[in-house]
Amino acid sequence: LDIGCSYGVFLDLARRNGFDVYGIEASRDACRYCKEVMGIDVFCGDIHKADLADSYFDVVTALEVIEHSGDPGGFLDKVSKLLKPAGLLYLVTPDIDSFSARALGRRWWSCRRMHLYYFSKNTLLKLLHNHGFTVLLQRPYKKTFTIEYIMQQLCLLAPESLFCRSLSGLTRNFGMGRRMMTLSFGDLAVLARKI
Repeated sequence: LDIGCSYGVFLDLARRNGFDVYGIEASRDACRYCKEVMGIDVFCGDIHKADLADSYFDVVTALEVIEHSGDPGGFLDKVSKLLKPAGLLYLVTPDIDSFSARALGRRWWSCRRMHLYYFSKNTLLKLLHNHGFTVLLQRPYKKTFTIEYIMQQLCLLAPESLFCRSLSGLTRNFGMGRRMMTLSFGDLAVLARKI
């Protein structure tokens, strides 16, 4: 089960690797795409309204979802209810205590109105423990972007700076903009097991 499955890319990859897949997604357009184009069964709406069998799923993923929940503890309780005994939860969320969050403060790219809660590694691990999970692994979550995209995001902080104008010219003139780069932008990934 992928909560916040968007357009089903991750579920399609899991399906190709032998998993039976199901998704939950709030966007009607993404749900339609999952069903009609990807052929993936998706519930369109909130996890608390999904009519899913208890103790059914081996694995639940929630990539950049828990910070949008008005009740993170209730969210984890629902996930625990859906998981089989010793089932796995893999979640990713912005880390408010990351270097990028501390360095950028209110300009940190994860400071968004749609994010209702922010977690540090310690608060997230404590929340998981308090809601019936034992953490098996936690590490920074890395994403891959083009260098051009990374430069655009950095230059939103100071668009008129000499630094941004110089980098923009370098990436354009030397063809570096399309190269890919993998790094952590201050997100935390956690693998946990239902106790």
